[in-house]
Amino acid sequence: MKKALTSGLVLLILGIVCGTVLAVVNFFTAPIIEAREKAEKYAALEEMGIVLADYDDISEQSGISSTIEKAIYLSQNGDLKVAVYTVIGSGYSSGLKMMIVVDENMEVLGYSVLAHNETAGIGADVLQSHDYNMVGSILPDLSQFDATSSPTAPITNAGVRNCFIVAGTRAAIDFGGGQ
Repeated sequence: MKKALTSGLVLLILGIVCGTVLAVVNFFTAPIIEAREKAEKYAALEEMGIVLADYDDISEQSGISSTIEKAIYLSQNGDLKVAVYTVIGSGYSSGLKMMIVVDENMEVLGYSVLAHNETAGIGADVLQSHDYNMVGSILPDLSQFDATSSPTAPITNAGVRNCFIVAGTRAAIDFGGGQ
């Protein structure tokens, strides 16, 4: 009985020590990780031709809905000019995450796949190599959406298409044209 109690106490102390160490490490690394993610996202925007210095206000909003993880709003003189949405969807597998950039005219300025769990060699290849021809499209019109074919492509295509629908719906609200 005494040995079991001692072992239990030792495990409790080890758990407390390990939990405390993890909390301290998280305290110091979480801001660094967040800053790197933000820098990567801003670099991706600049690759799409968005010059952040052109905007006098850059704000972020998180947890907008279950399908929009985050939005970055770029404004000039108090007027919203560009919205960048991190949209969560699912293709063949869950975990599809896209960044979609929309301007005040509802034009898609750019997009990129940030993460996915699609099948390697099939859906993953489609996401990495296929251009869905949406740059320049005016949302909610998806008539320019260029799907591709492969065994799981219809499902992957539907997931990507749905991400554009979600971004278009939110952009209509943010730019004052929707509910």
